[in-house]
Amino acid sequence: MNTTKTKSSFSSRLARIAVLMALIAYTLPSMAYDFEVMYSDKPMYFNIIGDDEVCITYKDTTYNSYDGNYTDEDVDFFEMQIVKLRCMSIPSTVTYDNKTYRVTAIGENAFRDCTKIKKIKWKSEPIKVIGANAFKGCSNLKYVDLPGVLETIGKHAFEDCASLHYIEIPESVKSIEEYAFQNCSSLKWMYLFSALTIEKVAFHNANLKGHNFSEGVAIFCAITTPPIIADSTAFDESHYSNSIVCVLHSFENVFRADDNWNRFARY
Repeated sequence: MNTTKTKSSFSSRLARIAVLMALIAYTLPSMAYDFEVMYSDKPMYFNIIGDDEVCITYKDTTYNSYDGNYTDEDVDFFEMQIVKLRCMSIPSTVTYDNKTYRVTAIGENAFRDCTKIKKIKWKSEPIKVIGANAFKGCSNLKYVDLPGVLETIGKHAFEDCASLHYIEIPESVKSIEEYAFQNCSSLKWMYLFSALTIEKVAFHNANLKGHNFSEGVAIFCAITTPPIIADSTAFDESHYSNSIVCVLHSFENVFRADDNWNRFARY
């Protein structure tokens, strides 16, 4: 018996099996969650991030995990009427295996590419972090009322949300990270209630031309201390030239004394 030939044939078969298994692993969606619960009769996926805390995540790496029939009646602010919206409600707590967890974060990629969702609603406000890419590619998302305890808006969090009209940044927010609102081409105005840090390219290709409702004002700063613009690329040159900034009475000089806020030509 030729043992050398037998060993070679066996090794060859093992190699082919290993390649096949690798291909199967590559083509199958990667599971991304610790547990699944039914919320409003629909599946929702969570990762445990602390003793009693979880973040919402996605089902697998095909993303688009929440584009089912998440429909609710709500007010379309711009149409000024009650309409049917694809509205995603975020729970404050979930219970799994007889233990209740607080939902304190929207995880990375959680709602990525969910193109049917038009509005995000919070049952309460425990969310402190919106992770990287959390709502990236939600091209029909129009309304997001950010939670009042939110601290961080992660990288690319709302990138390519081309239907997002306006955003209010709560006082609790400490940072808007890189590319957070990049390519939000319908984002006409925003309210800043926090002297936060705005990282580079955060609003690249955002509209920020104001709206008739706001008399053309694009950026409302309801604070006495200018937010930190970490890099001048946080806004585009067209924003600095054309976007109207509104600040509290008698604080325009404070903003103009800041090197980056002084780049805005219109107050």
